[in-house]
Amino acid sequence: MRAWRVTLPKSLHASTSGGLRAAAVFWGCLLCGPAPAADAPAYLAELQQAARDAGLSAHPYWHRLLHYQRNRLWPGVTSTIDEASFFVATGGKTDPAAELDATLASFFSTTPRLDEPPQCRARARYEWLREKLRFDPARLPPQPCALYDEWLAALRPGAVALVFAANDLNSPATMFGHTLLRVDRQGQAEDQRLLANAVSYAAEAPPASSEMAFILKALAGQFPGVYSVLPYYDRVRQYVRVDYRDLWEYPVPLAPAELERVFRHLWEMRKVGSDYLFFTENCSFMLLALLEIAREDLALTEEFDDPIPYVIPVDTVRAARDAGVLGAPVWRPSLARTLTHHFAELPAPAYRWVLDYARGDATLDDPRHAGAGERERARMLEAAADYLMFLHQSGSIPRAEAMPRARAALGERSALPGRADFAPLPVPAVSPDHGHESSRLALGMRVDRDDSAAVIRARGAYHDRLDPTAGFPRGGEIEFVELTLLAGEDVRISELKLVGIQSIAPWDRAFRPWLWQAQFGLRRYALDALAAQPRGALGGYVDGGFGFATGDSERAVLYGFGIGALDVNHDVEDGYALAAGARAGLWLPWSNDFIQQLEADWLAPVSGGGEHQLQARFGTQWQFSARHGVRLLGQYGEVDDLDRSSVELRWQHYF
Repeated sequence: MRAWRVTLPKSLHASTSGGLRAAAVFWGCLLCGPAPAADAPAYLAELQQAARDAGLSAHPYWHRLLHYQRNRLWPGVTSTIDEASFFVATGGKTDPAAELDATLASFFSTTPRLDEPPQCRARARYEWLREKLRFDPARLPPQPCALYDEWLAALRPGAVALVFAANDLNSPATMFGHTLLRVDRQGQAEDQRLLANAVSYAAEAPPASSEMAFILKALAGQFPGVYSVLPYYDRVRQYVRVDYRDLWEYPVPLAPAELERVFRHLWEMRKVGSDYLFFTENCSFMLLALLEIAREDLALTEEFDDPIPYVIPVDTVRAARDAGVLGAPVWRPSLARTLTHHFAELPAPAYRWVLDYARGDATLDDPRHAGAGERERARMLEAAADYLMFLHQSGSIPRAEAMPRARAALGERSALPGRADFAPLPVPAVSPDHGHESSRLALGMRVDRDDSAAVIRARGAYHDRLDPTAGFPRGGEIEFVELTLLAGEDVRISELKLVGIQSIAPWDRAFRPWLWQAQFGLRRYALDALAAQPRGALGGYVDGGFGFATGDSERAVLYGFGIGALDVNHDVEDGYALAAGARAGLWLPWSNDFIQQLEADWLAPVSGGGEHQLQARFGTQWQFSARHGVRLLGQYGEVDDLDRSSVELRWQHYF
């Protein structure tokens, strides 16, 4: 059975005595609760008929409570929930009417469903049907829900915020970002947000699962997905202090009754869930499905009911924003970003001392520290303590080394009366939900020495480095399903990139993030990939590698990768070509609206029928409005004694 993870006040923690007390409360509810009225069968029939007359089984809110989605290939609906115990009717997963009839019938029963009175187990469904059908408490006595009441009293939800954790290219499992709900307690002050709880939806993967194994299994729905309630500070520690991820907290202004509807539904989702699917039934989609329970007129998940569905976390934030349920976001920067800002304010000797002290190569008696002024030492000590915390939590320094140094630095800092007075971090001008739209359509022309063709490019998601940078992590590139068609003598596929990822976050003395790249799909081989009228075969490919970058992501970044590439293609001798080499580039983000990039590949054959290849690419984009831009791409390639060049100009529309 899928687990229900919850961290609550001590009174609700699992224990032997607590379990016995809960059992006593439950059986007391059943044994002492009101029995069904004598005319229960007649009243049930009345309610079922009234529900049919009102069309409640087709009501959008009933479909949201049961997580029904329209079938794409045949008539009808199917629930995204895969746990059979969530449904009362045998065919309830696909039959809303049968499920409604069976649900009403269950409310007359005192037989427990998953260790609860039936009205309590389906808490949100019961309350909605009670409001719609005006239950007569004399003929359908309400069942006491002591466990739910105790759970809600422990949470004491007073407000919620939708939190977007920015994508982290160093973690493939969260490369598109993540969302969760922060649950503020009643009366909780603004400076106590870390004491809140967090509602999240995630895959239950074994702890030993690798990142790539997780993605592959999540694509096939091999992990159960469940809702969980955990301390918010635990999520902040992971995302902000360990990962390179900023948090954006969007308040969700809900009335008390709307807020309780959300938590009634969360309660009935205990021990149930759905097969976690990386691109569809993922963390953000299921969290949006929970949030839209607040009101009948909210239809937050409808726009993702596309013929070819995919759900990008930031798009769910946009959906909630466009529905008018989000307030202005509050930015919580990552520790890495905060440290970078603080390091920039330190003189060079002070900065070097902080790094040396954190790594055990300097002491508090070092002249660079001991000889500095009081304010400068306060800054150095605070930066050193934070940097040690980052190194420890990211696994770079063991706790036994990091903690004594951090305590010594904080002890020295406590003896200084002055303030460090670091300048406040500048808040990014554009929040993630106001970055460019995730999908893109491009139309243009490609010209080589011999031919020309119209170009049609369609990308499902998400961002490349020539796209506008505002709202996206700088230097990151994630593309999902990009199809390139060439229309000349006929229409041909030039390339189908299924996934393309590249990270070029610059290295410095303090931070050396893991830089990697990977892409795979279908493409033409070698020089044929540059042609306006390709004549060779289309074949599968995969390439990837690791590298480094240097520079300033606000101005210019120089990067390099060692790469390997495999092409499987009928045009290649032996049917495949395995090659190894290098990729180097220069990225120039002159502004959000004007960006340039120069990139070159050199590959040497390792196995199969490949040849030595050299390719160079230059791209530039001018974004003249929020949804429209113009891109120019020039390409040149050499294979042994042959060469080819082409130029492509296209208009780009983001949607």
